[in-house]
Amino acid sequence: MVSLTDELPRIVQQCFDMEAPKAQKQFLKGIVKKIKVPGTDKTVPYDSMKRLGIGLAVLDTSHAVSVGAYAFALNELDKHKS
Repeated sequence: MVSLTDELPRIVQQCFDMEAPKAQKQFLKGIVKKIKVPGTDKTVPYDSMKRLGIGLAVLDTSHAVSVGAYAFALNELDKHKS
């Protein structure tokens, strides 16, 4: 039973600074283990690490939206070209 004095993490995920190479490497590595597929003799890799990558934005919102809209428009034009 958890008492009121016990510390509990506020978030389940581990947070990683994606700007730091060491943290990025740990984020990508995860915690992979093999689990058995029920009803078979097979095992599959499973990454049990719940994680969240935090990065810095290099574009402001309006610029990012306009770049995305431009890319979308080019893609749509290419679809209708042929």
